[in-house]
Parts: sequence; C-alpha cells; structure tokens
Amino acid sequence: MIRTTSDVQMSLMKELQDLFQVKSVSKSGDGGVLLSYFGPLDKSSRDSIISLTEKAIVQCGATREELKRVGAVVSECLHNVIVHGWIDSNGETLVYLTLEFTAKGLKIHVGNFVDESMSTRLRVKLEKVNDFDKSELRKKSIELLCENENSQPSLSDSPGLGLIKIGASCEQPLEYDFKPRDQKLNLFTLTATVNN
Repeated sequence: MIRTTSDVQMSLMKELQDLFQVKSVSKSGDGGVLLSYFGPLDKSSRDSIISLTEKAIVQCGATREELKRVGAVVSECLHNVIVHGWIDSNGETLVYLTLEFTAKGLKIHVGNFVDESMSTRLRVKLEKVNDFDKSELRKKSIELLCENENSQPSLSDSPGLGLIKIGASCEQPLEYDFKPRDQKLNLFTLTATVNN
C-alpha cells in the first residue's frame, strides 16, 4: 500500500523543518537537537517518545531532577495532544516534537493541529497559566488533585491539571503560537523550557 502525504502532514513537516533550519543557522553554541519526532500519536507512540526522551536526557548529562521534570512535561504535552488534537481523515492525530539542549535548559517544542474553538480555549487557558507564579501553580495543582479531577477533557476556560503541571515545571511564561492553516484549523505549537 502506498500512502500519500496529505496537505496537513506536509504543513506539519514543514513547521518541523523550519524549526530545524533556524537551529542550524543559529551560532549560539547550544548543544542542539537531542530528539525529534513527526508522525501519528497514540498511546504506543507516546510511550516510545517518552522513553526516547528520557534516554536522550541521560546522554546529555542532565540531572535526575531535569530528567523527571522533562519526562513529566513531555508526557503531559503528548497526553493533551491525544485528548485535544485534531483527528485527520485517516483517524490519526499528528504531532511533531523536538527536544533541544540549550544554554537556558532543555527546551521542548510540541506542535499539532487544533480546530478554531479549541484554539480559543487553549489560548485562554495558557494565558491563565502564564498569569500564575510558581507558588500559585503548585497550589492550584494540589487543589485540582484534591478535587479528584476526572480524566475527561475540560471544556471550561479554567486550565486543567496537565497545563498547570507543565507551567509549574517550566520556565515562565510558556511560549505558544497559533498559525492558521485554513478556516477550520490552526497549527498550535507549545514551547516549554525546563531549566536547572
């Protein structure tokens, strides 16, 4: 069976290639890209990406603390993509992920497509996460755990436990971008930096 590449796949691959182009032109002296992935995301590929992430972090000499934090952030990001990401005509949710070793820490880029309504909700939730400081994020995560938040995706404008945990583990503010692909879809990219 020959599989043709859709316009959606091509635009996601182009975004990843553009990210690599910026990194290769940069003369910052950073350690560079440790891991990259582009393709469909499901539980099996998510588990594999997390395992490869942990191995890449160990090889770059990061601390055990960084290993745990980056692993948790990647896990939460991929879980959010599985739950909220756009499902294409093949029944797949596509994602790209890179892990970079930079002077500021380990930088994670995760990109996928979301529809317009999800884009609006994500933007509001991320703005709220960025408004909290670290202690407020930790307090909010404990409150959410005590409320025994269910595993169903939240449709409210209040940030869920996953985004709160990402914000608490990373340098603030979280960087994010929405690039319109067409009238129905946006390419959503989240950039999170875990530093020592």
